[in-house]
Amino acid sequence: MGRHRDDSSTSVRVPRAVTAAFLLVAVALVAYALHMSRQPLRYVDEQQYLDIARSLADGSGFSIDGRPSAYRPPAWPLLLSIFVAVGVDGTVLILVSAVAMIAGAAVAGFLCARLAGSPHGYWASVAILLYPLDFYTAATLYPQALATLLILVLWVVVSAAGDRGVRALSWRVAAVVGLVMAALALSVPTMVFTAGLVGVWLVIQQRGNRVRFTAITLLFFVIPVALWAARNDDVLGAPVLFSTTSGENLVIGNNSSATGSSGVDIVYPPEAIPPDDLTEVERDSYFRDAATDWILAHPSEAFGLYLDKVVNYFAPYNEPTTAARGSDAQKWVATIAFGAIVIGTVTRIALRRRVPLAPSEWVFLGIFVANAPFMALFFTRTRFRQPLDSILIIEAVVALVALGSLAWSARDRSTADERVTA
Repeated sequence: MGRHRDDSSTSVRVPRAVTAAFLLVAVALVAYALHMSRQPLRYVDEQQYLDIARSLADGSGFSIDGRPSAYRPPAWPLLLSIFVAVGVDGTVLILVSAVAMIAGAAVAGFLCARLAGSPHGYWASVAILLYPLDFYTAATLYPQALATLLILVLWVVVSAAGDRGVRALSWRVAAVVGLVMAALALSVPTMVFTAGLVGVWLVIQQRGNRVRFTAITLLFFVIPVALWAARNDDVLGAPVLFSTTSGENLVIGNNSSATGSSGVDIVYPPEAIPPDDLTEVERDSYFRDAATDWILAHPSEAFGLYLDKVVNYFAPYNEPTTAARGSDAQKWVATIAFGAIVIGTVTRIALRRRVPLAPSEWVFLGIFVANAPFMALFFTRTRFRQPLDSILIIEAVVALVALGSLAWSARDRSTADERVTA
């Protein structure tokens, strides 16, 4: 069965039912975010992002508790600081996350309609918002909602460049790709791996345009990262590229007390606790050395732990850092939802002979899987994987559209055969 290639039907005519459902769920998400904005921030990470945004807005620079810092990556608090500067402050900033997720859902709908070759692919926009982990994340001050949007934008570019014949990308698109990749890495540093894989694929795909595309993309990726590193070198004495948590994350996932899923709890073994007089950069280096020393001293145990973390990457649910914030209901809802999109993705792959997968689908499915061994170098957690779950959601919706189309075609053939027989 071939794909329908009429772009006008997939990019313009959104089914009214989809529009109504999308608006309904988007309003519900905004209402939930407003409700959560009336509550105290739940996690230290959120409070730190807010503190940095306020510090940037009042001219005190990128600092936590009045001290210059690179403990958090810069893109998300910088975005929040724009709203703080114009008077939108406090927990109401959670709405920025909600809007980012809604925007990401809209991009997902456009992309899925393109991949499915049917306007029914726009249902992916509703599925993204209904996905429990997305709905939850969009009502926090975490940068994962922004990361979801940026990953989907990159997928649109990859799809436009090669799904319907190789297309040379302009210098403007190359510049946008570089900036989006930088924003992704400077929002959620673990996503630098995803950004890098997308960049490598586009370079391979841009035959005849590789030199120009690579040069421009690298330039616009490097500039923001270099500016951040230069600031850190000047203020902290070290050219930190993304954040000063890489060593800490490494030791959290690689120590004698760690398990495959213990990344949800911050556990420092006694030998990894740094002296109080270390600077932020020195503290990060201390953590990194402690983790490296443990791995080298216990290679078999470290390898077994690594495999456990790879498996945990695919877990549908991890308990929150504060157990009281989780519940059996949340666990079951998350498990069922993740199971559904996995089944949908497997179905999509099984249908590849009837409805061939586009090159970009293979690329992003590969990115989803490849992140398991990468993230397991540190520790794995469902919240860290969440932006990538949108890949499976889109593939599951494509599968549903394909199944519906196949069933409809079979019905038409059966009806035609009955008429001929009659």
